[in-house]
Amino acid sequence: MAKKLPFVVQPRRSGRKIQVGTDESGIIEIEQRGYLTVSEKYYVNQITSNDKTLSLMVALANKISKESKRSNKESYEVISKYLQGEADKKDSEMMESKFTEELQEITAEISRVAATRELAQVTVLMRSRVDDDWTTEDTFEMHPDLLGAISELYQKEEAKEYPELEESITQDAYEEAVGKSEADQTISS
Repeated sequence: MAKKLPFVVQPRRSGRKIQVGTDESGIIEIEQRGYLTVSEKYYVNQITSNDKTLSLMVALANKISKESKRSNKESYEVISKYLQGEADKKDSEMMESKFTEELQEITAEISRVAATRELAQVTVLMRSRVDDDWTTEDTFEMHPDLLGAISELYQKEEAKEYPELEESITQDAYEEAVGKSEADQTISS
């Protein structure tokens, strides 16, 4: 059980139940808080901590820099642009003709990590906000629409993209929280 913190001023955000899903997948209610807890972030980070994408890209950048006389930084930028579909024609042709295997390995790792991250995001939100006994196996059984909707909720909570959850603090609430005399001093300063 979480300990109750001795707040002098209560947090301004309070959660609310929202519905996610589709008629096809089913619709569930889940708490929208406007943020992720430390444990929710930690869980996802732990699950995805074996991401080898960066080391694969650095190894490829080293190969490219040896072969093309570019710096490692420039070579890394070429890889990044290629993966984002923004590389120029010359660099794209070079990447595709000489480094196909390495690019396949990098894209496979990116896909693996993205899928793992999505499963972890959904599992932790279901466990922490819907059902304490939720498991990864339960997540595997979910409809893809519902999986995507809960993963989207995680990403929005991570980015704190819910300004409608924030309540504006009134002068009366501020005075009640800090005391009328402190509020008067703050206003006159």
